[in-house]
Amino acid sequence: MTMQSLSNLWRTPPEVPVGATLCLEVGTFSCWIERRVGEWRVAYRQGHDPLDMHSAVSNRSERVSPIEGTIVRRIVDESSSGLANLKPTTADRPVVVRPEVPLSVPPKTDVRIYVSLPFWLRGSFGAVTTAQLDVPLVRPTDTWFGPNPANGELCYASRTQGKTAVSELTRAPGRIYAAIIVENASHDVLCVERIKLPVPYLSIAMAPDGRLWTNTLKVRHGTQERDHSVSVLDGPPREAPDAVLLADPRIKEPIGFLARTLGGLLR
Repeated sequence: MTMQSLSNLWRTPPEVPVGATLCLEVGTFSCWIERRVGEWRVAYRQGHDPLDMHSAVSNRSERVSPIEGTIVRRIVDESSSGLANLKPTTADRPVVVRPEVPLSVPPKTDVRIYVSLPFWLRGSFGAVTTAQLDVPLVRPTDTWFGPNPANGELCYASRTQGKTAVSELTRAPGRIYAAIIVENASHDVLCVERIKLPVPYLSIAMAPDGRLWTNTLKVRHGTQERDHSVSVLDGPPREAPDAVLLADPRIKEPIGFLARTLGGLLR
């Protein structure tokens, strides 16, 4: 049995020989990737605790029987490649987060809010480069973000709260970290109770310490609606300047439509 770190797994796809099994544990999420002649068998069991600190990666030379309650998929692959390409990716919907307490941002002031977000495990196997696995480590709960049932969007609710200091975030291997800049360019106090993060439009980078970060999101609240703006800053965040890109955004189109109204992101 060969052990490796989670960071190495994200960085370098391991080679899985025929008859061997790659075993992955991230928090309470477990996954078994077995290579057979002409196919792969992928079994996984989603976790329940988003902040569990456990992680382990092992490449075993024998078949491993998944435990009860797993989901099993068979993937046909006639190639000779044994690469298991696994990467973290963002959620497939926006994620709604709340500050620890509602924030009042004075006029002509900005604040950085730090959040930790769930991520999905995306995998491709053998010679196929398109994703054949795309599952959340811990399935978030659904929430509705909008002024009423007829106007809004189905999102995921984050189980953790936004903080104003990155040191206050609990570090866990199954989380991505993000910084949001909320700029109040108006003449009135801005109250922020909930923030909808367009995470499918964000990329993921890995810092030297193994922590995963998205791009920084900047939300500007102006005096009039035409002064509102939303932008995704290029490159790694200032909190992790040496972070290296791991995964492109799930959705690569421009996000200009988000700037139509700030009310679409803040409540």
